[in-house]
Amino acid sequence: MKTMWALSQAVVIGAMVLGVLLPPTGCGLKEYINCKALCQKKRDCVDTNYDVGSCTSTCSDNANASTDYARKVDTCKECLSPLACADYKGAACLPNCPSLP
Repeated sequence: MKTMWALSQAVVIGAMVLGVLLPPTGCGLKEYINCKALCQKKRDCVDTNYDVGSCTSTCSDNANASTDYARKVDTCKECLSPLACADYKGAACLPNCPSLP
C-alpha cells in the first residue's frame, strides 16, 4: 500500500514539473522549439539585444493560430539552423520565412 501511495505521489509531482518546464498549453511543442531556434538564430546573427523570449512567445502563438505560419516556421528552421551567421542574411530561404517580431 505504501508503494502505491509513493508511486501516485511521484506521478503527481512529475506532472507538476512537466507543467512548469513545458511551454504554455495551446502550442505544439515542435512549433515552440522551432520558434525558439529561429528567434535565437536571429539574436545570434542579427541583433545581440533581440528579445528571444518575446519573439518565441509571439511566434508560437502565430504558429498555433495558423497552419501556414507553422509550416513556414518548420521549413525556415530546417533551412537556417545549419547556417553560420555569415550565411544567414543571404540565405535563399529567408524571404520565405515567417515574419518575426
